[in-house]
Amino acid sequence: MVYLEVMKELDRAAERIHQRLNRTVIALNTGEVPYAVIGGIAVDLWLKTVGAGILTRDVDILLRRDDTEIAAQALKGEGFIRKDLGNRTMFLDGPNARARDAVHVVFAGELHMPDYLEPTPDVSEVEEIGETRVISLPALTRMKLTAFRSKDRGHLIELLRAGIIDGSMTNNLPESLKVRFK
Repeated sequence: MVYLEVMKELDRAAERIHQRLNRTVIALNTGEVPYAVIGGIAVDLWLKTVGAGILTRDVDILLRRDDTEIAAQALKGEGFIRKDLGNRTMFLDGPNARARDAVHVVFAGELHMPDYLEPTPDVSEVEEIGETRVISLPALTRMKLTAFRSKDRGHLIELLRAGIIDGSMTNNLPESLKVRFK
């Protein structure tokens, strides 16, 4: 019985994440805010195009820093509350939400972390999956290779296993990331 309860909770958690993503996409599309879905949720969306998927804990989006205020106004209509923590911005999913219940922002064209080898891509590097602007596979690959945490390496392995990316991705990678891809 314990196993079934765990599986049901995982299903509920995944549903909450996808509902948060859908509300975010609707608000940003309606507000005509340039964005890209990134991170684990982007990996999940790409995997779903071939009938696979992964579990992820949150929603991450790429925004241009100059568009943060218009994004905040668009998301406010869906109940999201902007919270700035130093150089980080997130949109909490309601007044009692915690960081895990938020849409996390990464700024386009910037080094997300000081030790990253490459800046983040621009929000123009997207493809549409349904109504959702998802970071393109080359840009997602660069982002995952730049971060290169264990979960990022795992995401790349899942994309490779599913046949969504392959060794030809290295053709357009900066030299600093080609070694990591191999």
